Amino acid sequence: MPMPFREASPEACAALDECGQVLLFAEVLERQPWLSVVGFRTDEHDAQFEALRLCLAFRGGHEFDAAARLLMGAPRRERMAEGRTSNGVRHVLSGAAGREIGAGACIAALVACGVPIRRIRGSAHVEVGLSATWLHELARAGTHKRRVTWDGSPVNQARLRS
Repeated sequence: MPMPFREASPEACAALDECGQVLLFAEVLERQPWLSVVGFRTDEHDAQFEALRLCLAFRGGHEFDAAARLLMGAPRRERMAEGRTSNGVRHVLSGAAGREIGAGACIAALVACGVPIRRIRGSAHVEVGLSATWLHELARAGTHKRRVTWDGSPVNQARLRS
């Protein structure tokens, strides 16, 4: 049985086994109205932000699922280290998951998994309270994974380096 998310309602936890984490993703989006595909809202016009938010709602579920699976057992730190941001974390998670994870889906997974976050003034990203050791180990472990290109076809990273 999967470990329930810390921020999930009891109803969402009960439905998690049946419906998967996409249901939880919708709950996080409801609780975070300023979150879009590029992260938190900065200075976008209303129409532009709504389009970015819809993009996250439609394509972010699978990205959220991949990120949340990796973050569930991650050691947390209450003190945020300067420079440890959601943007860096999403790149580490993308490598470890073997697929691209967007900024908004990464932040949603951080929130759902109970990882401490703090908004960065004027930025779409957040500072995160995750163990640097855990992130480095995950980054090293993810270097051999297969990645998916923009067109959806799998590509072996070793082929890309040569």
